[in-house]
Amino acid sequence: MAETITIDFSKPVPLFPLPGVVLMPHAAAPLHIFEERYRAMTNRALDSNGLIAMATPDEDGVMTDHGPALDEVVCVGYIGRHKSAGDGRYHILLQGLTRAKVVEEVDPAEGGFRRALLQPIQTEEVSDFELDHMKGRLIELISDEKLSQLAVIKMAQEWVEHDLPPVPLFDLLTHALCTDADTRYEILCDENPIERATRLELYLQNTRHLIDAAGDPEEGTDDSGFPLN
Repeated sequence: MAETITIDFSKPVPLFPLPGVVLMPHAAAPLHIFEERYRAMTNRALDSNGLIAMATPDEDGVMTDHGPALDEVVCVGYIGRHKSAGDGRYHILLQGLTRAKVVEEVDPAEGGFRRALLQPIQTEEVSDFELDHMKGRLIELISDEKLSQLAVIKMAQEWVEHDLPPVPLFDLLTHALCTDADTRYEILCDENPIERATRLELYLQNTRHLIDAAGDPEEGTDDSGFPLN
């Protein structure tokens, strides 16, 4: 993004709880806003600083005074683009900015959407050597012949060609290639960029093993005769 977005963490940030959706910093998520309270949330954000924090409901189904309990770590995003879909609905593109922790959930705003005071999560300092080494390992991995079968791998390879810095590259690759919400959330929570990248590396290695175990997609079955489509 060309502009610099300043986040005032002394003020509550709107929360958008969405099961199975984990936004990563530097990445973007297209969202269809149709529920009434989230229409109000989007209108309020567009009229102010454009900020919305993507949150994930706790899997245990615990309820609080504000609704379903939320996982502690969120990603604060900025509405980079929006388009009216009619009847008050929106299509928005939420650009991930930074990791944050929920400090305290406050009373819902007028319109019914949830809000919380947040605390930014700082990325731990690691050496450039470690970052470049980990970046090289991931680049080698996404060039693997087996992983080339993934539909999003070409986009990931384009990011590599643009020679992005390691930390944003790790987040972008996680957002594009890690489809398991639990693993992606673990990576979102991690303050150490090397550990984030290592989690992604293990996930991709496991994905490669699964592709390998499925057999040749041109054959239509694996070695045990299990259908692949």
